[in-house]
Amino acid sequence: KMDLRTHPGKGWTAFELCLPRLLAPAAALGLPAQGMEAVERAAREQYSKSIPLLESPIERTMMGALITGYWKGFETLPPRVHDSRRDAHELLPQGDLVIVPQMAFLKYRLDFGLVIERRGQRQIVAVECDGAEFHKDATKDRIRNGYLASWDIPTFRLRGSEIFEDAMRYADELIAELVVWKGR
Repeated sequence: KMDLRTHPGKGWTAFELCLPRLLAPAAALGLPAQGMEAVERAAREQYSKSIPLLESPIERTMMGALITGYWKGFETLPPRVHDSRRDAHELLPQGDLVIVPQMAFLKYRLDFGLVIERRGQRQIVAVECDGAEFHKDATKDRIRNGYLASWDIPTFRLRGSEIFEDAMRYADELIAELVVWKGR
């Protein structure tokens, strides 16, 4: 556990700290060095692609933890990042796990829209990273969560203080819930 508030550049710091989590399962399976380099290169490319889309240190930190997370039961590793502003005319990338930062959904914008293949269909999961200055109105958050739920979009909320305290832990908890949810 490392409190990321004490480290400059929080997002890249989180990514670098989390990267061994992504590589450890591949190493345990005996993936050759060339394969390990390819996995690391893909993760770095996806994180780099996401940086201009992220609006806060909280989001950059969470993205680092999400990209390098252990997505047990998913085939698309590391997750693909889709730039919905630049690539709006393109279909989502192939794979059972796509992260869309600042995803527009009708009247809302999600910090992260996770597009997950579940039961043969793609489904959106909203991940909101709530900093101290935003989302102070619990009633508005409940209304927003209810609206998204009416579209069958579950919402996961993480506080900025939790993310900075231990992004990896909270990403792992979120991923574990999503793995179970995907299997239902």
